[in-house]
Amino acid sequence: MSNATNQDSWSNRVNAVATAIGITPAKVIELLTSWGIEEQMGIEMLDDDEVTKFGDFQNVFGKVDDRSIPLAKLRLAFKFLKGGKKAEDRPSLDARTVELKSLGIKFRPEDAPPAQLFKLYDPSLPGDPITNALKKRFGDKKVVAFKETGEVAVDETVAYVNDLEQSFPEQDAIMVDGSLSRLWPVGVKPDMQLEEDPLFPGQPLRQSRSIVNHRNWSKVEHKARQLCRIILDRSEVNPRDTDAVLRLIERAEQGFDKLKVAYPAAELNFKELAKEDQLPRLKISNQAPSNNPFGGRTHRRY
Repeated sequence: MSNATNQDSWSNRVNAVATAIGITPAKVIELLTSWGIEEQMGIEMLDDDEVTKFGDFQNVFGKVDDRSIPLAKLRLAFKFLKGGKKAEDRPSLDARTVELKSLGIKFRPEDAPPAQLFKLYDPSLPGDPITNALKKRFGDKKVVAFKETGEVAVDETVAYVNDLEQSFPEQDAIMVDGSLSRLWPVGVKPDMQLEEDPLFPGQPLRQSRSIVNHRNWSKVEHKARQLCRIILDRSEVNPRDTDAVLRLIERAEQGFDKLKVAYPAAELNFKELAKEDQLPRLKISNQAPSNNPFGGRTHRRY
C-alpha cells in the first residue's frame, strides 16, 4: 500500500483511503464531495494543511453507513489522503506561505496570493474552499472577469485585483482578449439562468425551494409550474394565503392533469398562451433579482 501512495495521484490516494478504512473508492469520493473536496480542484488542496484538516476528516469519515471507524484507521487513512507525507514535507501553495509559517504566523487560505487562488477558482463550485477563501477576501466586490468561452480570465482578473491593492479605482469592466468584459463578484457566473418562483415573479428558487415562503417545488413538473403562474396572474390564488398555496402545490405535485381540473379557466388561458408561444418561461437572470418579495404584477414573464 505504501508503494501505491508514493505515486502522488488523486486515484491512488482515494484507493489507499478506501483500503485503510474498509470502504469502496466510490464511497471515499462521495464523502470527499460532501466535504467540498473534488478532484478537479487539484491535489494541492489535499496537501494544504489549512484546508484539509484531520478534525474535519474525522467528522466526515468517522462514521460510514452507521459503522464507526476506529481512530487509528482514521489517522492512517488521513495520512494516505495527504500522500503519505509528513506535514513538513508537503509543498505549500507558495514560498510566501513557508516564510509565514517559519515566523509562527498562522496562514489562512484567503491570505494566499490572488494568482494562486484564481488559478484554482471554479465559479460552478459555490461551497468549495477556494470560493470561500476568495469571498472572505473580496466579499461582494466585483473582481472576476470571464472570457467569451465562459472560463475565468485568470491573468486579467489577477492584474485587476493587484491594481485594487495598489489603490487604483474600482471598475465595472476590464479588457479581456481585446474586448471589454464585465466584472462579477466571487461565486457568480455571468448570465446564469435561475428557476423562477411560480408564485412570486422575479424571485428565484433556491434548490427548488421558495426563498419567500419556503415552499418546496421539487416535485412539481415545469408544465404544472407554468399553470400555477397563470393561476396566480388570474388572481385565483393569493400567494400570501398559506392554506390556498398549500392546496395549490399539493394539486400541482399530482401533475398537470389534476391541476387543470381544479382551475379550468386557467387551463384554457394556458392553451391560448401555448398557441401564441407566450407561456411563462419561469427563468430569470441572476443579474436582475426583484426587490419585491410579493411578486407584483410588474414582473410578469409573458
